[in-house]
Amino acid sequence: MISVKVPMNSTLHAHILAAVQQRKDFSDRKMKNFHRQWDDADDSMRAYIHERDVDKKRKDKKRYAGEVDYVTLEVPYIYAIIMTAHTYFTNVMLSRVPVLQYSARHGETQDAVQAVEAIMDYQIKVGTLLPALYNWVYDMSKYSLGIIGEYWDSETKVFCKFEKKPITLMGINLGGERTVKTEEILRGYTGNKLFNVRPHDFYPDPRVPIWEFQKGEFVIRYTSEGYHEIISAEHGYPGYYTNLKEMTDVMRSRASDRTAGSPRVELPFQPGESEGQGGVGPGYVGIDDAYIKLIPSVWGLGNGKRQEIWCFQVAEKSVVIRATPLGLYHDRFPYSVMEGNFGSDEFAKFGMLEVIRPLTDVMTWLFNSHFYNVRRILNNQIVVDPSMITMKDLTKPGQRVIRLKPGAYGRDPKTAVHQLTMMDVTARHLGDAQYVEQMIQRVSSVVDTVMGVQDSGSRRSATEARITTGWSTSRLKTPVEYNSALAMDPLSQRLLSNTQQFLDFEQKYRIAGNVMENAQAFAVVDPARIAGSYDFVPVDGTAPIDRMAQANFWKELLVQMIRQPEMAMQWDINGMISHMMKLQGERNIDRFRIQVAPPGANLPGQAAAGNVIPLGAGSAGRKGPSPGGPATGTSGGTY
Repeated sequence: MISVKVPMNSTLHAHILAAVQQRKDFSDRKMKNFHRQWDDADDSMRAYIHERDVDKKRKDKKRYAGEVDYVTLEVPYIYAIIMTAHTYFTNVMLSRVPVLQYSARHGETQDAVQAVEAIMDYQIKVGTLLPALYNWVYDMSKYSLGIIGEYWDSETKVFCKFEKKPITLMGINLGGERTVKTEEILRGYTGNKLFNVRPHDFYPDPRVPIWEFQKGEFVIRYTSEGYHEIISAEHGYPGYYTNLKEMTDVMRSRASDRTAGSPRVELPFQPGESEGQGGVGPGYVGIDDAYIKLIPSVWGLGNGKRQEIWCFQVAEKSVVIRATPLGLYHDRFPYSVMEGNFGSDEFAKFGMLEVIRPLTDVMTWLFNSHFYNVRRILNNQIVVDPSMITMKDLTKPGQRVIRLKPGAYGRDPKTAVHQLTMMDVTARHLGDAQYVEQMIQRVSSVVDTVMGVQDSGSRRSATEARITTGWSTSRLKTPVEYNSALAMDPLSQRLLSNTQQFLDFEQKYRIAGNVMENAQAFAVVDPARIAGSYDFVPVDGTAPIDRMAQANFWKELLVQMIRQPEMAMQWDINGMISHMMKLQGERNIDRFRIQVAPPGANLPGQAAAGNVIPLGAGSAGRKGPSPGGPATGTSGGTY
């Protein structure tokens, strides 16, 4: 969409600049209260612990001298808990086929629903939306806040090459050749794109809880965009940006003020950082991407007196490079948030990590104190009479002979050296750590069965293990169902709305899922085919059924059906066998199928052409009729 012209040094430019910056600062004062929580989450996931001088010396000994010694460490149990929870969440939310499932709302046909799911499945796969979705769930698991945004993209691929062409004048060949550059523009991917947003870079309206940020007046995101991408977009869509020359001037003198977060998180070079460190090219531009609800007539942006959502992009906090209405049918901020906990009035929620961190600190202390005590015992503390022995022999590493002094000749050496008896008072610490581990699992509901650790005390059947796992994951289902309604549902509706608004061509797409095993595998999708209203099919919080369990179910069902011929006659047994084998992982089971010729077929002619062979023929590669004369009859049972 074309941007409104906002001249530099104009009253409108100053007003927009001040409005965006004031709202960002207003939100930042609230969001800073949670930066420490998110920084600690990053440190906990890396099992970070402050390094003491003695630990540094011991690490240096290992690195440079090969001497291994015990150093203080953080038990990475938080990492195990969070990654296990993330695995369960993604397995439930993102393993469906298709990932985004829809149902008709106002009587749309099943063919229309299949067309909608087909094009959305195409965007998930070809548009590489899944990595962003996985990172979205990961941020929710770690920070208790995950943010994702979307936009519509129509990619074009420019194919250039140098060719030799004859020199001509008005169509007349003048002889000779010249080298020219040819350019061909091809249509690339067209559809929705997703991107993740760091919680540190997200600035919602602090007057409403984050889970209701759509009710706020504004939402701002800090990002960076390549100078080459901005210029390319302006050339492809003239008028998309404004004030680009002024933006280029500002890029020469700037400094990044982005919230870096934990020092353990290594971010890419930010705009303004790489220039003094050997940076190449014009680099990237820091942009505040703001969406604000406003009355155009009040802001001097037109005569409209109704509320509209406008998009403003401010480069390097000083140049407005884009000002345009949102222009989307869904009329919502293009973001979705996930939260790891509940609470209607809290601005931002605490997560699982904050609750279990004190317990993991206790586990770390029990672990370190035990091994430090073991290390102290191994050091062999002794009492020595220096008047009886030569001390340098005793303290020299690897010395096997310790000499007595002349005054101690003839006396008992045991009276000169005595080893102290040491007791391991921390022997029960590892056992206590197991009790702490059980408490962490009960608090987080991420138990051994969810982690894939089976109880070694007794053997269990597959059914018992499945029931136990089902009960253990019952508490993890609620966050999944909550975020399905809070985040996945609005996101899927906006993605579909963008598709209905911007799709302008017809194309075939593979039908998503396994509902069309033996029928048409593709659907023709055009704007008219996907028009209508559709609801997102919510995620119910249960893990997908195991494929082997499904295959075993189908096997038992087929056995029972074959025993009852009257029931078997009502079902396609061959199709059911093919479906069962595909569940087992066999993708091309149809290559074993024998196609029996129908009655009335010209079997001798087909056999002469090599298209059919007799049933039971000894060689699959033999062509023509079998030895002994041509086959007779057209009953369909000979060939």
